[in-house]
Parts: sequence; C-alpha cells; structure tokens
Amino acid sequence: MEDAHSVVCALPKHQNAAFFGVFDGHSGYKASEYCAAHFHNFIDKYDTTDAKSISEATMAVDKSFMEEFPTADDGCTATYCVVHSNDSTYRNAI
Repeated sequence: MEDAHSVVCALPKHQNAAFFGVFDGHSGYKASEYCAAHFHNFIDKYDTTDAKSISEATMAVDKSFMEEFPTADDGCTATYCVVHSNDSTYRNAI
C-alpha cells in the first residue's frame, strides 16, 4: 500500500502539541512511509510550532527524503496538522 499515517499525541519537545498526518503515496511507498515515521520529529526540532517553523520543517523533510533515497521515483502528498491545547495549525504539502 502506498498510503501511510501518523498520530503523535504529544511531541517530545512540545508536550502540549499533538501531530496528525495522512500521507498519500504516489508511484511507491517509500515517501509516505518516511513521512509517517519522521515528519513529526522534524517539526519537534524547532523551538516553536508556528507556521514558519512548520513550513521550514516541511522543506527539511523533503530534503532529507531526497538525500536518503536519491533514486526514488515516488513521492507523497502530506496533509497534517499540529494541534495545541489552545490552538491548531493546519498544513497541506504537495
């Protein structure tokens, strides 16, 4: 199956933030499984989970996948959100 998902109820560095992601794989499973396993860790590396940090984390995930799988022909659409106890940030990356 080419699709994957991820649910992290509390990010290690941001205990008041949860991560939910659905990754729609295209032409293979590597990208969707990579995102499901690692995306939340890239977000958690930042001091904040504001829109700028999440956008930068999205680009970092893409770069990391391309470096780890340079000959992969597959990719994925990532739809995810970071939910805080008092706020939510939604993103869709293609």
